[in-house]
Amino acid sequence: MFIKKVIVDQVRNLSHVSLEGFESFNLLVGPNGSGKTSFLEAVALASQGRSFRSHKITHVINHEDSTLSVFIEAEDRHGLNHRIGIRRNRQNQFQVRVNGEGIHSLAELSHVLPILVIDNEAFQLLDGSASVRSRFLDWGVFHVKHEFYHQWRIYSRALKQRNELLKSGHSNQDEYDVWDEHILNAGFAITQYRLAFLQVFNIHFLQYAKMFDPLFADIALGFKTGWDRVNHDVCERMPEDWLDEGSLSDKFRSNLSQDIRYKRTQLGAHRADLHITINKMDARDVLSRGQKKSLICALKLAMAKTLKQTMARYPVLLLDDLPAELDTEHLNAVLSVINDEQYQAFITSVDTQLGNNNMPLKARMFHVEHGKISTANGDINA
Repeated sequence: MFIKKVIVDQVRNLSHVSLEGFESFNLLVGPNGSGKTSFLEAVALASQGRSFRSHKITHVINHEDSTLSVFIEAEDRHGLNHRIGIRRNRQNQFQVRVNGEGIHSLAELSHVLPILVIDNEAFQLLDGSASVRSRFLDWGVFHVKHEFYHQWRIYSRALKQRNELLKSGHSNQDEYDVWDEHILNAGFAITQYRLAFLQVFNIHFLQYAKMFDPLFADIALGFKTGWDRVNHDVCERMPEDWLDEGSLSDKFRSNLSQDIRYKRTQLGAHRADLHITINKMDARDVLSRGQKKSLICALKLAMAKTLKQTMARYPVLLLDDLPAELDTEHLNAVLSVINDEQYQAFITSVDTQLGNNNMPLKARMFHVEHGKISTANGDINA
């Protein structure tokens, strides 16, 4: 997708912004607190229905208003225009329209305009909990395998019911059978989808990681499926008997006594995790912050390339303060991949020199100050 126009109303300090004439690279420059990140946040709202900075919509709506709205016009690879509009109020109610038609699911909205964000919170991909990494993985699987969302909903409902039984202290296996059946069937499908996705994703991840830093020459991506505690190398074929539904069922059901003891389901697709090692050491323990930033860029760009390769979809990249923690060499490497793959990117920075030194030819600069955004005179490097 290629964003052509954005209209933002009442998103944080952006009371009203209307911009168009975007290029492949769009650099938003201004001091801290000027509204650069708020603009990226508004674009993400139109894709995901929620903020990537706050779980509370009340924190996102301008304090002088009760409702925010974002409108985006974008063009797909076939040259067709798509119009996306979203309104949200302080009561957490929302209205979403795509090409004039109302939609009622944020999952449906996410399919229209895929967005990938790299910001300060992206460090949680390495340093955070397993749930952060599994959500990252599932975002990609969701976009390339439409059946995934249906199976995940079945799985989540059954897991919730099973955990309620565990909290109540029920110990009769018969009481768990109906929920176990749903968890096993849906969980088996989810795991298969994830594994198939990772086989493609891993190729691009290793390519970009090794391109960005020589230290990553001996890097490996591991996957903990959640059905056991083993970290499987994605490059290796999974044991044939492990993906057998009968074997999976036996492992899951035999753990009931432990589940009752801890009052939660300890095995299953919800316990999945990704694990990155460098020279067989945990990446988060041996990398500097700058190296972690390069690795995060490799993860995100591998995700973008997987969508492009499998679905011919081009996600839009929102890169908040991309130059932070990256020296010129590493920054140029990241920008080169974005340019070569023809993604549209919106990049924020406090440094106007970024536009002069690093931007490719098709780039445009915008100045941001006190919630106002203006177009710089001419294109960058024109």
